[in-house]
Amino acid sequence: MFGTIKCRPVSVTQAIELVELDEQLVAVHGFLYYGRGCVGDTFICMQKEWPFDGAEIERVQPVDARKSIAIVEPGLKERFVKSISYVTGDYMYLYDAVIIGKLRHKKHSGFPVHLSELLLIILQGAYSYHEGLSTWHKLYMIGFDEKRFPAGGCTGIKLPGSIAPEIEIEPLP
Repeated sequence: MFGTIKCRPVSVTQAIELVELDEQLVAVHGFLYYGRGCVGDTFICMQKEWPFDGAEIERVQPVDARKSIAIVEPGLKERFVKSISYVTGDYMYLYDAVIIGKLRHKKHSGFPVHLSELLLIILQGAYSYHEGLSTWHKLYMIGFDEKRFPAGGCTGIKLPGSIAPEIEIEPLP
């Protein structure tokens, strides 16, 4: 069980480019997507250029695996289907997300980076309907097995130019 998680999420681009993050526990910010190009439980995290605000997404860009992160977690799709709103069409899920897990660079994979051993996913989404007269904004938090959390807490890597570690997990007092 953890008490506090403090993090400064890295972008999808930073996660791909910074080899210092390999095998590290990190928080990544981007669009969490499940739709065309996804297989089984693997979701895709794509670059998002603006802040974690849950603003409505106008259209989905084609997935470029070389510029995206594979989110690999057994049973993840089933967990989403049971508890999170989805749409039909080109995709089921597309949310503004912060995902915390272990990052691994995969040179010989379709995706240059995989994020697995997830600890937490935070999602935001907003959608308009009735020709823009109504909207909904939702925030979801999905936790994973608390045995994955470091028992005594942890302090992650400090990137060049940062004043503090990118992630800190503190146990309950």
